[in-house]
Amino acid sequence: MTKLNQRIISKIYSYETKRILFYILLRILLFIFFFLSVFFVGSIINSLIIEQESFDFLTILTQDVEVIRKFLIDDLSVFFVEIPKTLIIIFIVILVLLLLLIYGMIKNYRKNKNKIKSIISFRKKKI
Repeated sequence: MTKLNQRIISKIYSYETKRILFYILLRILLFIFFFLSVFFVGSIINSLIIEQESFDFLTILTQDVEVIRKFLIDDLSVFFVEIPKTLIIIFIVILVLLLLLIYGMIKNYRKNKNKIKSIISFRKKKI
């Protein structure tokens, strides 16, 4: 091979190396961010529900069937009014984004693994 071909191949591999490393680093950082966000928002929702004692309506389940029929709809409507809806929507959106990120990482795992292997083999040949 000529020196020009070697330089072109070297530049292509260095570009691909930077691109793959940026891609992997970005995905890892996004995963950490979304995971911590889900944990943080989930703990806030949990503490709010515990503070408001929203699950006290479940004590109705220890009553007779007639009492459950009579007051279940009322208790469920009170529970629905008490829960923090905006935080739950934010939690669901962040959780969906996290799951989509994990799906994308799993879907492209084999392709990225092969790219990393080829970059490593190219670097070993060069040394």
